Amino acid sequence: MASDAAAPAAAAVEGGAQKNRSAEVDGLALVDLSQHVNAVKADGQKMEWKRHGAEIRGESAGPRSIYKGFIELPIDLNPNFEITVEFTTHNEKSDVGISIPLGGGLMTTCWICRRNDYCGIAHVDGLDPIQQPASQGNSSPMAVETGKRHVAKAMVKRDEGQVEIVFMIDSKQAGAYRGPVSRLKRSTAWVVGPRLDHIHLGADDSTVFHRAVVNGVTSASK
Repeated sequence: MASDAAAPAAAAVEGGAQKNRSAEVDGLALVDLSQHVNAVKADGQKMEWKRHGAEIRGESAGPRSIYKGFIELPIDLNPNFEITVEFTTHNEKSDVGISIPLGGGLMTTCWICRRNDYCGIAHVDGLDPIQQPASQGNSSPMAVETGKRHVAKAMVKRDEGQVEIVFMIDSKQAGAYRGPVSRLKRSTAWVVGPRLDHIHLGADDSTVFHRAVVNGVTSASK
């Protein structure tokens, strides 16, 4: 990894998140399907979101496209936070992601790219996970099984234009980044709502989000 982007140890980042654990919030419980999801993707394709008890399931009305449906978690965050998402995909090519606010209207995505079994943080220097040099440690080859419940976790520390992110899937590190926020962007495929300071979950099609627990929370937003 480049000198300003050496992969941080998961324990170090988690320690920072622990210090800011003023509250733990079940993000899915706060989601209002009338205002915190997109009913239409960026390409005009319909995306249907439904609750099944505490879970939220997304289904695309048409063939898979690069554009994602999203769920906004209406939660105001501390500078250091972590999110743990439990999910199941029922389409073997459906990507899943956690779009992370970086401050100043910038975001990046912890991206589970199931089309090519690559996972990581993107964009870094404008590159998707599979395009990034392996030596940087921002992403890694990792298959996520269809029809199985998985756990994705992102641990984030933000401080005046700098950020540390560790992204885990099923307790294995999928990618990490330490360095300036300016090197990170969100792919236009990962559509989000107007609140760029909120975490967004995303998926192409046929994905169930079982839980989304956020630590390091200022308050539940409206």
